Amino acid sequence: MSKKILYQGVPQQVLSESLGAIYPETLDKQENGQLVAGAQIVVPYDPNTGVFAACTLYNPSTKNDECQRTPTVFKRGIVTTLGSTALWTPAAGKRFRLMGYSWSVPNTATSAAGTTFGLLDTAAGICYLSEIGTTTAGINGSVTLPGNGYLSVTVGGVLNVNLTAALTVGELLVSAWGTEE
Repeated sequence: MSKKILYQGVPQQVLSESLGAIYPETLDKQENGQLVAGAQIVVPYDPNTGVFAACTLYNPSTKNDECQRTPTVFKRGIVTTLGSTALWTPAAGKRFRLMGYSWSVPNTATSAAGTTFGLLDTAAGICYLSEIGTTTAGINGSVTLPGNGYLSVTVGGVLNVNLTAALTVGELLVSAWGTEE
């Protein structure tokens, strides 16, 4: 069975091999700003079913392509106390994959002492979000992590929000999204 597809702006090619087959087509493509001549085409669909395979993303830590994930889990929480507060506890035997997060501190929030807050993979820091002073003009932000995001180091690891000092007035609102795997 042959199918015609458009592969990342390359003129249509007739492909008839199975998923993952590599065609030694002579194509030119950009790679890190350099022109690469004679690039290969990898078939992005299964010709037996006609279904396209999921897009892949390169993971530099494993040096492999991985299926691109789509967030399916959305968590939100309110944090006011000193220390860690669980935001996302994955199902038994699973890890959380953090793909993005947002936070908001209203302009009425205060802290007895300046406090910083961040996200932790159980107890290990993932990222520092911001600082809340003894008074604040209100802060918020949103981050989408590149690629497939951050995969928890341990199975059953909890995504925690950590405050270095309690809020005396107001609250920190945090949302996170990703997958469990």
